[in-house]
Amino acid sequence: MILTQRVLDGVRHGTITRAYRKWRRPTVKSGGTLLTAAGQLEIRAVVPVTLDVVTDADAQAAGFPSRD
Repeated sequence: MILTQRVLDGVRHGTITRAYRKWRRPTVKSGGTLLTAAGQLEIRAVVPVTLDVVTDADAQAAGFPSRD
């Protein structure tokens, strides 16, 4: 499963608006969709990032209390 049930619940309620994944290579692409137990999700962007550019606000948008 790419997204956990906790994340899917957050997406469904609008409290999670982004996800960070550690991949060897992406398995989704910008502009695509992902069918999940929460419904069909729109993939707006797939952008490589390093941990040092992730802010607390980014982490909170992904469902975590802070980047730590």
